[in-house]
Amino acid sequence: MPHLFSTLKSKVLKHIQRDTLKSIVKASIGSKTYLWGIKQPPNHLEICVVIALYKDMFGKSYSELLPSIKKFLPTSKKTLNHNQHVLRKEFGKWGEQQLQLGGLSNWRRVSKKYLPTLKNCPHLLMDSTDFRKSGKNSLSRKDSEWSYKCNGPGRRYMAIVDVSGCPRALFGGYSPKLYDAHWIEVKKP
Repeated sequence: MPHLFSTLKSKVLKHIQRDTLKSIVKASIGSKTYLWGIKQPPNHLEICVVIALYKDMFGKSYSELLPSIKKFLPTSKKTLNHNQHVLRKEFGKWGEQQLQLGGLSNWRRVSKKYLPTLKNCPHLLMDSTDFRKSGKNSLSRKDSEWSYKCNGPGRRYMAIVDVSGCPRALFGGYSPKLYDAHWIEVKKP
């Protein structure tokens, strides 16, 4: 395995566990036939997954990545872009499978473990978070896609987590200009 690819992979593995990376690669097997590449080594899918994760984790542009990637994988900017879009769809499908809402008994058990001294402790917590959008680097701060949390274009998601911080549900992909209270009001039964 080329040294530069090992470096990229080790940087990605500082942020996610090795088993998680294996699970993502395994879940992305369906996209293998849609990935572009002049030369596709046996571990082409893993290489493309690591590159896609690295790009998103560290906010690198295709122009920044291309010179170092070309040293171990002959590719073009257009190919990188195409593969990134194909894999992001697979990452989304994988992510949806990872979220498990659970039930009250499970939430109580987690609450007792992490907050043992509280009698009436919360079981679930809810807050919004913004994810930076790729593509556009700048737009007007008045634009509906401008996120002050990301200091750039973004999308807001409402997250429900248990007290250990484990995500239980994620809703959204809505404008960062929408306040949490407004979102709750709209979703009220």
